[in-house]
Parts: sequence; C-alpha cells; structure tokens
Amino acid sequence: MKKLTEKQKLIIIIASAALALAVITFILVIRLGTPIPRFTNGETAEEPYSMLVDGKEVLLVKSRDDGIAALSDVVKEYTPKGMTTVKVDFDKKITFAEKKIRPFKKLTPVLNEEEAAEQIIKANKKKKPWFTATVTAEKSAKRLIQPIVKFKYKEDMDLFDYVVKKEGVEGLKRVRFQWTTENGEVVDKTDKESIVLFDPKNAVVLTGFDETPKDLKWAEYDDFQKFVQEESADAIIGGEMVDYGEQFLGNPYKYGGKSLTHGIDCVQFVRAMYAKYGIILPNKRSALGRVGRGVSLKNARPGDIVYYGNHVAMYIGNGKVIHAIHKGISISNINYRKWKTIRRVDKKKKKKKKK
Repeated sequence: MKKLTEKQKLIIIIASAALALAVITFILVIRLGTPIPRFTNGETAEEPYSMLVDGKEVLLVKSRDDGIAALSDVVKEYTPKGMTTVKVDFDKKITFAEKKIRPFKKLTPVLNEEEAAEQIIKANKKKKPWFTATVTAEKSAKRLIQPIVKFKYKEDMDLFDYVVKKEGVEGLKRVRFQWTTENGEVVDKTDKESIVLFDPKNAVVLTGFDETPKDLKWAEYDDFQKFVQEESADAIIGGEMVDYGEQFLGNPYKYGGKSLTHGIDCVQFVRAMYAKYGIILPNKRSALGRVGRGVSLKNARPGDIVYYGNHVAMYIGNGKVIHAIHKGISISNINYRKWKTIRRVDKKKKKKKKK
C-alpha cells in the first residue's frame, strides 16, 4: 500500500474536521436552531408580522391584515357607544413588518386579532402607553324643545291666581353631537349642529301677580303652581300675623316681658306672633337673625322677620315694621335704623297627624 504524503495527510485532516463541524452544526440546528413561530393556541405561523410603534416591536401577529384588524378593534373600543368614528389620529407611527426569524433566538408568542387588541388596550392603560389614539366620533339625535310660559297680568284677577289661556306644545330638533376621546377617555363634547324640525308653541297664562318668572318652562308649570299655592298660603298667614299684631298697638314695652297686654319686649313680641300659628321661634335675639332664609327688602312680605342686631321686628309691608320698642308696640319705617337681614320662616300650618 502506497504511503500518503504529508500533503495528502493534511488534506484528509482538514476534510475530517470540516465534516465534523458540519455534523455538529446540523445537530445544533435540529435541536436549537431556527424557532418555529407558534400562536398562543399551539398552531404554527409561517410568516408572523411585527407590530412596530415608532420602529420598536411591541408584539407579533399572524399577518398584516390581523394586525390592522386588531388596531381597528382598539379604535372601536375607544369610540363611545352609539357613536360613529369619523377621524382617528395616532401620536406615534404604527407599522407592520414581516418578522425575520433568527436562529438560536427565542420567539415572542404570536397573537391572534382579539388577543392583540386586548394586549394593546391593556398596554395603553399604563402610565407610559404604547401610543395615544385620538378618536373623533359623532352621532345625531332628536331632542324636544320645551315651550315657555308667557304670563299676562290682569288687574281684575286675585293675587296668586293663575288661569291657563293657551297650553304649550313641545317642538322638535335634530342635534349632531361630536365627542373626542384619547385612549377611550372623553376629553371634549360639542354640539356641532342643531336643526329645528318643529317650533314649540308657548303657553299663555293669565295672572293677578305681576312678579312672575320670565323663563318658566311649560313642563315645570304644574310644579310652579304647587309652589305658588304654598307661597300664597304662606303670604296669607303672614298677613294674618300683621292683623293680629296690630290689635296690640300702644300696649306697653317691658324688658323680658311676655304679655301682649301688660308688657313685652321685641323678641317675645315676634315670638308671640308666630306662636299664634303654631310656629315656635328661638328665644334668643341673635338666633332670630339666622332663622329661616334671607330675603331682600324688595322681596320682603308681611310676616317676615327684620333683624337689626340689637333689635328685632316684624315686616308688615310698604316699607314698615311692627315691633315692641320703649314707647310701646308701634309701627315704624323699616329704615328707622340700619337693619342687618330680613328672614323668612315657613309659615304654612302643619297638618296634624291622625292617630
């Protein structure tokens, strides 16, 4: 057998080493080589796509179409219910690119459309969201137009009396609303357009009261009537208090006194007027300056309490008060000294509970 030359031996050694290296590489590729992309449900994905936000990969999806569909699902989630999306703006560039699979590198799980949308929404709720989607959405709706009440003053009618001459009829309009959201949070609401379909017909009410509201809605008229009835009853009792108090004009004043005929002070006089109608007021003068609710002199009615700080009286109308002063129970101008507040206390008689 012919002996190999040194050159031939070297060639054989190099070839054997190359063959061994190829075998080792093949084994590594089989065991640790290029990963097979898989969905979260175990199915394989031949060509996954990366979703890139400003060039940075955030997740993998099956295909470009699946990624776009997931993004569309996110926009739908960010659109208020019942509204139609008219415009979408993203604060960052969002693209989809085919994923280049590298050997020996662990592959991110591939998500389906629903899972990708859920992952995006979850990520955008964090302090540092992947991106901000500004969605402009619109909807149209019909809205009723409330008629108002036109009051007409009639001198021959009694005070607080109301008669409906013409009932109100509601109108109808179509309103187009536009909302803006940022990652689902509403940041702006705007009425873009309003078209009147039917004009309302205002109600006409005759009354003997010349201080009626100017913008009362017809739908609120029944409640207003109840309020007026209560106020008129309150005013009537206030007038009765004045008539009752005037019976004692000229009777003496007495500090700490409680007798309307033999001597009474200012606090006890006002308390006696209210007690006549079952209303118990505080026993301290300062407390009478806080009782009930404050009203202006313009809106003052007979029976209201006028508080002067160191004195208290009862308003009787026409800028005058009745009170107990040192010269006795008298009528004076309300401004005979500087007053601090006028208080109105509910004077309506309370119904007794049936046993």
